[in-house]
Amino acid sequence: MIPHREGGCVRKRPWAWVLAILIMLLFSTAGCGRSYSGKKSPVASSGIMDLRDWDFNSDGPVRLSGEWEFYWRQLLNPEDFNGPGMPVRTAYISLPEYWSDFHVNGEKFPVMGYATHRLKILLPEKYGSLAVRNTAIATSFRLFVNGNLVRHGGVVGRDRESSDPDYEPGVSPLSLKGKEMTIIIQVSNFDNYHGGVGEAVILGNKDDLLSEWGKLVFIEVFLFGCIVIIALYHLGVFLLMREDKSPLYFFMLSIAIAVFNQFSGELFFYKLFLKDMGWAFRFLIVNLSLYLFVPSMLMFIATLFPGEMNKRFIRVTWFAAVLFAVVALVTPTYIYAWTFAFFLLYLLGSLTYSFYCLVRAWLKKRQGALIMLIGFIFFLVTAIIDTLSYNNIMPFYTMSNALGLFIFICSQAYLLSGRYALAFHAEKRLARELGSKSEELMVKNVALDRDIEERIKTEKELENTRNFLNNVFNSLSSLLISIDAEGKITQWNIAAEKYTGVSAAQAKAKSIWDVIPFISAFRDDIEKVIGTSQPVELVRLAVDINGQHYLNMTVSPLVFDHIHGAVIRIDDVTELEMKEEQLRQAQKMETVGTLAGGLAHDFNNVLSGIIGTVTLLKYIIGSDMTIDEEIREGLDLIERSGNRAAQMVQQLMALSRRHEFSSVTVDLNAVVKNVMDICSNTFDKSIFLKPEYSKESASVKGDPAQIEQVILNLCLNASHAMTIMRSPGERQGGVLSVIVKKITVDQHFKKTHPQAKADVYWVISHGDSGIGIDPEIRGKIFDPFFSTKDKESGTGLGLAMVYTIVRRHNGFIDVYSEPGVGSTFNVYLPENNEPDAREDDRRETVVRGEGLILVVDDEEIIRKTAANILKECGYDVVTAENGSSGLSIFRDRFKEICAVLLDMAMPGLSGQEVYAEMRKIDPNVRVLLASGFRQDSRIEESLKMGINGYIQKPYSMIELSVMVKKIIG
Repeated sequence: MIPHREGGCVRKRPWAWVLAILIMLLFSTAGCGRSYSGKKSPVASSGIMDLRDWDFNSDGPVRLSGEWEFYWRQLLNPEDFNGPGMPVRTAYISLPEYWSDFHVNGEKFPVMGYATHRLKILLPEKYGSLAVRNTAIATSFRLFVNGNLVRHGGVVGRDRESSDPDYEPGVSPLSLKGKEMTIIIQVSNFDNYHGGVGEAVILGNKDDLLSEWGKLVFIEVFLFGCIVIIALYHLGVFLLMREDKSPLYFFMLSIAIAVFNQFSGELFFYKLFLKDMGWAFRFLIVNLSLYLFVPSMLMFIATLFPGEMNKRFIRVTWFAAVLFAVVALVTPTYIYAWTFAFFLLYLLGSLTYSFYCLVRAWLKKRQGALIMLIGFIFFLVTAIIDTLSYNNIMPFYTMSNALGLFIFICSQAYLLSGRYALAFHAEKRLARELGSKSEELMVKNVALDRDIEERIKTEKELENTRNFLNNVFNSLSSLLISIDAEGKITQWNIAAEKYTGVSAAQAKAKSIWDVIPFISAFRDDIEKVIGTSQPVELVRLAVDINGQHYLNMTVSPLVFDHIHGAVIRIDDVTELEMKEEQLRQAQKMETVGTLAGGLAHDFNNVLSGIIGTVTLLKYIIGSDMTIDEEIREGLDLIERSGNRAAQMVQQLMALSRRHEFSSVTVDLNAVVKNVMDICSNTFDKSIFLKPEYSKESASVKGDPAQIEQVILNLCLNASHAMTIMRSPGERQGGVLSVIVKKITVDQHFKKTHPQAKADVYWVISHGDSGIGIDPEIRGKIFDPFFSTKDKESGTGLGLAMVYTIVRRHNGFIDVYSEPGVGSTFNVYLPENNEPDAREDDRRETVVRGEGLILVVDDEEIIRKTAANILKECGYDVVTAENGSSGLSIFRDRFKEICAVLLDMAMPGLSGQEVYAEMRKIDPNVRVLLASGFRQDSRIEESLKMGINGYIQKPYSMIELSVMVKKIIG
């Protein structure tokens, strides 16, 4: 009911009800079609219907109701009734009726099966153009008239596999001759909860049936469009006003009704757009729309009339609807169709309860209850009318149920519109009242606004000033703390909060000596500033704050409102101090490296004389059996010592960064043994060395000097962990074990060691019983310049160098350590299966030759050693002490000289410059370059210039003879 305002009161309009009821009655009769004589329709008896006294023009269409011949489990064609042997009839069955509701000898036919229905009709003398109209035949059928197939739905079969259901209502024009006609209907059902002819077949004038069918289609389409438009309108209302859920439930209710009518009536839109989806899809949509209808209707009523419906009942109906829907979605049609009987009980109970709630709401005079109750009753009445028509109690099929649903929808839309109209009028009234009150308040507030405006302005300026000062105070990265004369904290900025972990609220009014304990050491300085009003600046203060930190602290006097105090500014410069320390350490290492490089070069020159001479002597006396064995052993000792010294020089060159990575085959057993020899002579005697070597050759690819450096560094760290790093009074010493072993990588190892790329690794395990490593710093031990030792004991570069060298060798390290127990460093290096080319070189003998060799070197020892070796090998030798002298000799005798042994680094002209001048004299000159440095970028550049070969000092007789012979060719 929509009220309207008139003269300041609300007046109802009862004539609107009368008009609405008249419209409903007019719509309810819209499906009755044209009027006929009202003559009672004949009924078939024993398979025959007599229509000889029936006039189709005046009496109208006739329902073919009554007794039809029934042939159970027989699919008979028209020709089967024309032969000599007539089919055996099962019974006469009254149509319309599903065969599952029919009894023969007290027994019911099963729902699933197939059968043939047959009726003979006696026609009047004149009948014009006739047609038949069929509706519900479940679930597949073929309709024959006088032997002609006039309509079929789906595929009729004798089992589920051979049949295909379909719903095919419609009008079929007939072409008849004679005074009789025979109708045969083959029906099969294996999918629905009932089978057979559920609604009577109608025979009548073709134009009447087509006209009536057209009206039904028009009404169906019209109702569908109207309901969908109403539904979409209310969906839009809900989207705009989501706090009210009634438009949403009304939308759901309307969509359910629209879909149900469209998919269960004449199927206009279904045949037009969804025909290919099949009967099962249509049947599913019909059932789902029914499942949605009930809870939507209940929720709609409950929303309009809160408190009238039991919430538990609504939840049960929703649960039941969802359960029905789930069964329909997950099971085949022939299974969930059987739930329809339970759904009818569920529907009947829900409608009854809804009617009860509406009556109760009407009795309570709830707004809109009456119009909704009338629409609900109209819907129930039209449903009863269609039920009577369906059971032949009324003379002809109507669209009353669809129209009833439409009127029900319209009544609810009218109800919602009325509610919104009331809300709109109430809103307008409240808006006017609110506007009036607002004007009064505005007048009263003007004076108040003037009074407080100045105060607000003043407070705002003060607040802005305070905020500005606070922003400045808190934006500084330095710790800013203000204290009074007694050391109580008065201000505490954000930087102080972050640094100390103490909030300003916790710090204020407390003693600074308690909040920041380390500042107590400077209490005298701070109190002096407060007493004398003279600032103090303290730099690079070393304090212990979970480790050593360096601070700069400035203390300035503060006098405010005759109260004396101080402002303390603290800056943590630990990182800056560490970087400066790293820079000083790096500069120190660079200086050491430069000195080490020069020493290494000089040592190599000295060692060249020793190693070259001793290998020459060994060669000379090699076949002389008169030489004492002790002399031979002495020469061997000198050679081994010289080679060992050469390796040490290589380590010095690595320190000077002049040592480039050299990849050769290395036996880890030999490297570990060398390191153990060094450790046994240098480590504290309280350390027990426990090496374990592999029984097979532990062959890896790499630089022997760098690998030895790794092992030595780890052993040195282990030694320190067991001696100088122990606490005072703690027992010194322990066990240092170095184990060489081989492992084969499996999937578990790869998961725990993602760095592992090779299949086999040699592992050098360094274990000690030292102080161990704290878990908090274990991740930093390989960082450059990180050290837990005293400055005098460590640089923080040892483990960084170890890590870099191991990674360069395609290996990795893992560490296990337990404080107070010890540490184990495992170095993994991939196994090398390639043969050692150096072993072949070592097995080579002295290669003899002939020709003139020019030796150019500024070191006399080198010149004499090289000349003696080459002469012993069969060559003639001429020497030069510098580059200028060498060029002079070469210029005079280049045609005689077969090769030149040229030193890389000489005073005056360098080796590169000498070679460039020699090429100008003889472009084909053969030069062997010698240097005390390992092969680096300068030597690579010289080789690219055209120099034929390179030999590193110190060299043996065999190495020199082989290289000279190689470049001569």
